[in-house]
Amino acid sequence: MQGPKIVWGHFANERSFSFDPSGSYLNNKCFFLPGSAHELCAMLNSRVFWSGLSALARIKRGNYFEAEAQYVEQLPIPDLGKKARSRLSTLGQACTIAARARFAIQSAVRRRILDLAPPEKRKLNGRLENWHSLDFAAFRKAVKTAFRADIPLKERGEWEAYLGENGREVASLTAEIAAAEAEIDRLVYAAFDLMPDEVALLEASLEGQY
Repeated sequence: MQGPKIVWGHFANERSFSFDPSGSYLNNKCFFLPGSAHELCAMLNSRVFWSGLSALARIKRGNYFEAEAQYVEQLPIPDLGKKARSRLSTLGQACTIAARARFAIQSAVRRRILDLAPPEKRKLNGRLENWHSLDFAAFRKAVKTAFRADIPLKERGEWEAYLGENGREVASLTAEIAAAEAEIDRLVYAAFDLMPDEVALLEASLEGQY
C-alpha cells in the first residue's frame, strides 16, 4: 500500500484508473496494482481497454459495471517499444497533473460559492457543482434556485470576473487532458495494430459513454 500504485474503484461508468504516488491506503471498494507505471495507467484509461473491460465486466444499474480485479487481469497488454512506453508515460503524467489542477480549481470555487448560501442551505445543487459550464446569467439563476437569494448587486462584477477567469482555466485544462487522451488512444490503437475501420467500429461502440 505504501508504494506507488494504480488504483480504481469497484464500480465505474467512465475511465477511472488513477496513479497514486503517495502511498495512500484504500478501502474495500477499491483495487490496486502495486509498483505500476504511468504508461500502464495511461493504457488502462484508453478507449481500447475501456471497451475490453466493459465487455468483460458485469453490467449494473445505471450503466455502471463492476471493474473487479478478475476482469482487469484478463485485459491483454501489448508489447511496446521504448519510445512508445516513454511517450505514454509522459502523456499519462500530463493528464494526472492537469486533472489535479482542474480539480483544485473546481473545488476552490465550489467552496467559495457556499459563501452565498444561508446557514440552512449550505449545499450545492447539480448546476452549481458544475459552475464552470454556466454563463453568469445562468449562474445567478442557479444561485437563486439553490439559495433563494440573489448575488448582492455590488458583488456581481467581482463574481462574474472570478468565475470567468477560473472557468477559462478549467476549459484550458480540460482541452489539455482531451488532447493527451486522444494521443494515448492513437498510440494504443497502433500497439494493437488496429486498422482505421476497426478503430471506427470501436469508437462507435463507445459513443455516448464518455
